[in-house]
Amino acid sequence: TPRWLRIAMREVFAIGLAALIALEGMVFSGMRAQPEGNVDYLIVLGARVERIGQGEIVVRQRGLRLTARLLEPAGQPLRAPDAGQMQRTIHKHAACSARYLFQQGGDTLFDHEAPDASFEYEYPWRKKLLL
Repeated sequence: TPRWLRIAMREVFAIGLAALIALEGMVFSGMRAQPEGNVDYLIVLGARVERIGQGEIVVRQRGLRLTARLLEPAGQPLRAPDAGQMQRTIHKHAACSARYLFQQGGDTLFDHEAPDASFEYEYPWRKKLLL
């Protein structure tokens, strides 16, 4: 290959690598950020669902584990849009009790029961299994 092409490829690679490192630096620097005020939501980057079903979801990221469990019977099934058609079913809990458990390793960092929680969920893989 011509020398100019090898040099251009190295420069493009170096620029791409620098951009990736800068982006990763921004993500990792924000990982230890403290929430502002009274936060009513949770965003988990890089986590995976370990278990879901029967009113419980367990999300894990490295040594961290978040469990959210409904303490009341199943919510109201509702029809929801899918590509313009009302053919999807979601389950809505507008006002219910739930327990949140946040652990790191074997240590419990947060254990709270909320009498006024709200959930909405669906199991999208069931639709694929039924087709």
